[in-house]
Amino acid sequence: MGYIPLQREEAETLQKIAQTRASPFQTVDMPSGAGQSMVSPYADGKPLGPCTFFDMASRLCTIYEDRPLACKQYPS
Repeated sequence: MGYIPLQREEAETLQKIAQTRASPFQTVDMPSGAGQSMVSPYADGKPLGPCTFFDMASRLCTIYEDRPLACKQYPS
């Protein structure tokens, strides 16, 4: 588990989705100041799994249509 790089617009979209679903989600500004954020699959310091938006039962991404570029490019 770790962090996924996000463009600021992607982070804003995912924040909105997380709020409507009451999904634990947080962004952290990157120290580089490159205008990007990062998503953490943790809530209250506890691991949630591979990703907040990954459904462990179905093994599918629950935000597939809105997934960030980093996810679209994985595993390449």
